[in-house]
Amino acid sequence: MANTIPVINVSQLMTGALEHNNDCGSASSLMFLRSYNLAMTVTVDQFYNSIYPSGDGPLAVGQMQTRMAQLGLKTDWKV
Repeated sequence: MANTIPVINVSQLMTGALEHNNDCGSASSLMFLRSYNLAMTVTVDQFYNSIYPSGDGPLAVGQMQTRMAQLGLKTDWKV
């Protein structure tokens, strides 16, 4: 049987997530991080701004992986 972990919901529409329109990557990254009790006080906007502070475009997977690793969660991209 596969191991499962509870994923904590992070909304793109709450306080702390209102600066950007393209923040689904930030929200989903924080869901992963918080599932491992990491980045519990980081907001969606803070995560996004740490990668792309002056923009509103979508974040690349590699950028999110790098930031998650900086916050303590190493991930692998597998196709």
